[in-house]
Amino acid sequence: MCDCVQKLEDKIFKEMFLKEMAEVVVINPSCHFENGYIGGSYPLYAPIRVDYFQQTKGGKEVKRHKVYNMTFSYCPFCGEKINKEETK
Repeated sequence: MCDCVQKLEDKIFKEMFLKEMAEVVVINPSCHFENGYIGGSYPLYAPIRVDYFQQTKGGKEVKRHKVYNMTFSYCPFCGEKINKEETK
């Protein structure tokens, strides 16, 4: 299995966060994708949000949303196939 996600998280942490926070005391920082990760307990996925208006019984329109999670079959960074058994 590829380690693209770990490499990207490390790169973001070192090249962006540490440079930005160079003059601040930071205790126990961590960097990770918010929506899952390859090789962990959940596969990497992309949440898809659908916004819509729903009419109530009284005729009022209320804004609602639903979120659907789309899991990846291939690494979005290198294209390597993700083994679903390894992400369970």
